[in-house]
Amino acid sequence: MTEVKTIEQEATAVTRRIQRPGITDPLIGRLKRVADERAEHGPFCIFIAQIDPDAIGSAFGMQEVLSLMGHTAHIY
Repeated sequence: MTEVKTIEQEATAVTRRIQRPGITDPLIGRLKRVADERAEHGPFCIFIAQIDPDAIGSAFGMQEVLSLMGHTAHIY
């Protein structure tokens, strides 16, 4: 039983790791700079043009990223 728990814990740790393919520190710095400049004009507006799971997930993901950077975003 202990062996199963160990395998389960290892699997959980691996599946929760978020990879950063192609996302470099200069790109992150650029995103922060652009977001900070844009935030001076008020909260961000994220428009969902087509209702599908990917669009909704992307909108909530972008809202979370902006929130972690200290900005407000509304989804429409």
